[in-house]
Amino acid sequence: MAKVEDKKIIETYVKKIRLAARFTGDGIHLRQAGYDLLADNIRRYLESPVVVKYRGRLVFSRLGSSQGQPEVLVNLRSFARATGGTVQWSNGQAGLIKGGRGFSWTVGQKVAVLDGKELVLDIPPAVVNNSLYVPLNPLAEALGYTVNSAADNKTFNIM
Repeated sequence: MAKVEDKKIIETYVKKIRLAARFTGDGIHLRQAGYDLLADNIRRYLESPVVVKYRGRLVFSRLGSSQGQPEVLVNLRSFARATGGTVQWSNGQAGLIKGGRGFSWTVGQKVAVLDGKELVLDIPPAVVNNSLYVPLNPLAEALGYTVNSAADNKTFNIM
């Protein structure tokens, strides 16, 4: 069952589609890939057991596990878009550039590099459905953000 926030996000997508349809006159002229992306984004949001937001913007997330404890992982590209960062790939490493700072990961390894210094992670980054997910807390803290969780421990706000 979708929560009220879920319904608001879906309504926002629907409003954008209706607005686009109004300006094209005879409907929306998205390529099939555009429709597929929209449907995939809504599906990922509704299926996620946790909700992560930055200034009201949704950051796609999932749960990982470290020593039996759940850990929130965020989609790197979604995090970058929400916070104004840039994702780069080079030699099998993913990087995030934000505010002159650089953060990089190698998939499956528990070591990240922040501005040239190694940082040991509790859980390694993982590729799920062709998307890279990285641990939220070390990423947010390294970039100067704090992460607050709601009482339900399912909603996280990056501040």
